[in-house]
Amino acid sequence: SDTESEIISECDTEKVHAVINALPAFNREVIKLRFGFYGKKYSQYEIATLFKTNQRKIFEAEKRSLKTMKIDLKRLEKMSLKEYLKIKAQINPLTKEDEMDMDILSEIILQQ
Repeated sequence: SDTESEIISECDTEKVHAVINALPAFNREVIKLRFGFYGKKYSQYEIATLFKTNQRKIFEAEKRSLKTMKIDLKRLEKMSLKEYLKIKAQINPLTKEDEMDMDILSEIILQQ
C-alpha cells in the first residue's frame, strides 16, 4: 500500500537494501522487479509471466514483503545494521531452491 511505500522511500538507502536482501529469494526478486532494480519497473503480470506463476502469487508476495520490510525498517531504528543482518542470516538461510530461483531469474533478465 501507499503507507508501506512511503515509509520505505523515507528510509536510508543502505537500510532498505539490507531489508530487501534479507527477504526470501522469491519475495526479494518480486520487490526488485516491481521497483525497478533491474532498470525497468515490471508489472505484477510481467513478473508472473517471468516466474511462470499466477498474478495472485506475485500480489501476495509483494504485499507480504512490503509488510515485512516496514516492520524490519522499524526494527532497524533500534539496532545497528550489523546486528540486524546477523539476526536475519540466522532466520532466513539461503536454500538450494533460492539459488535455483536466482539462477533462472538472472538468465531471464540478462536475455531481455
